[in-house]
Amino acid sequence: MWDYHVVLLHKNSSTDWVIWDLDCRAGAPLSARRWLTNSFPHTNKVRATFQPSFRLVECAEFVCTFVSDRSHMLLDDGRHTHPPPPWPAYAQSGQASNLMRFVDMEQEFVGRVVDLEGLEELLKAGASSSDGTTPSGPVSY
Repeated sequence: MWDYHVVLLHKNSSTDWVIWDLDCRAGAPLSARRWLTNSFPHTNKVRATFQPSFRLVECAEFVCTFVSDRSHMLLDDGRHTHPPPPWPAYAQSGQASNLMRFVDMEQEFVGRVVDLEGLEELLKAGASSSDGTTPSGPVSY
């Protein structure tokens, strides 16, 4: 079970929502409907505390806000839990990582948090939510 995962939700040139998930075995991009169905097939059998939540953040806000120094990838002795990606960490020198603030679905932070049903409703509507947040940027769950 994931504690978090980040994907890009995008409305392609037609009217379809697609999800870019670079870890998805079925490839990328996938239609949002297919990705959601494949990623969450048995939510009716999952306890409420383990139901997926999604933080929808506009791309511009994500780029201006997100900071990760990769400290979440380190063991207590300083070794990496997994090899880090080949690209540089997304942080300026001295900036504290705020990754866990994105992951914490209980505390107010950037974007909007919705459950699976809420995300599906937004995708069907295809329009901005009442707070102006359109699902068109990185989504963490």
